[in-house]
Amino acid sequence: MGDGAPSVKRENCDLFVVLPHHMTIHDRLGNWARYVRDSRPGGAVAPMFRSYRSSEVWAQEVRTPVDALDGHKMEKAVAQLPEKHRDAIRWHYVYVWIQPGKVQRHLAVTRSGLVDLIHDGRSMLTNRTR
Repeated sequence: MGDGAPSVKRENCDLFVVLPHHMTIHDRLGNWARYVRDSRPGGAVAPMFRSYRSSEVWAQEVRTPVDALDGHKMEKAVAQLPEKHRDAIRWHYVYVWIQPGKVQRHLAVTRSGLVDLIHDGRSMLTNRTR
């Protein structure tokens, strides 16, 4: 500390930074997240309310199309990741409503450790899905 070097707090790491060489896998993981969320049985609307639109919302809903084949390939690849990397990637893309602190406690890592798990998981997936 007394050597004049600035102290860097890695706890202020940005969890949502995507490195330039991860952009392709990030896009594929975004597609995978839509695939996983849309295929969940518990997330479906009851048939009685499926076509319901409030009187205030008549505009057509715009959704990004899902490539189901690639989504399925990514699901298999994510499932084969080491446990902590898999859980970090699933949280980052699918379970986005869960607070980062809960994920850190679950994985027993610091914030910077969570960032490392996400980046390393993306790198592993890039290498495995070429």
